[in-house]
Amino acid sequence: MSGSGAFAKDFDLDRFKRFGSVKAITTQDVPFGDALPDLFPQLEAWLNLDWKANKIKALNGKWPNLANLSLQGFSGSLSIFEGAPIKRLFLIASTIKDVEDILCFKEVEVLQISSCKIAGDVSVFSKLKKLRSLRIYGKNKLEGWENLKSDIVQNLEISHLPCKLSKEDFPKLRNYVINAYRPRDPFYEEGGDLGKLGRALSSIFD
Repeated sequence: MSGSGAFAKDFDLDRFKRFGSVKAITTQDVPFGDALPDLFPQLEAWLNLDWKANKIKALNGKWPNLANLSLQGFSGSLSIFEGAPIKRLFLIASTIKDVEDILCFKEVEVLQISSCKIAGDVSVFSKLKKLRSLRIYGKNKLEGWENLKSDIVQNLEISHLPCKLSKEDFPKLRNYVINAYRPRDPFYEEGGDLGKLGRALSSIFD
């Protein structure tokens, strides 16, 4: 449900319950509001292109199968999704108080943070024991880069890494791009299959 517009005031959103088996949805400017989890209870993937138009307060046990989540323009605490088995998480042009907010998703395997206002110690991602693909794109206030490490990450893209990438800290790293968007950066590196890197981080629907 994308594009600009709104439902008529007298429109009965419960009509969407006829599509109760829907497992993936894209929302943009057409607002569902807090009704969304009740309308599509079997949802496994949600691509939200405009958080202001479609924000929810808390899942409270709903969407128990939600494994793929992409939020654009999100602002607030990710704890509202706590309890969902998120495996793929994309945050785009979003704001969260602290990077540790992401740690509530213990099952996350693919994480993308793009053009977000975010601060904190990025090394906390070392605690995500199932994370295999990571992209951090855009300038931010993250610190602790020298302590970021993972025994399982295979795909890595960081647009503004202020130090040299230590390969010893990523023993299973296969495909990576570091500082490719900063010309003549002394810490620029790339390696592996960049096509595989792009595909691993291209969509929550894969």
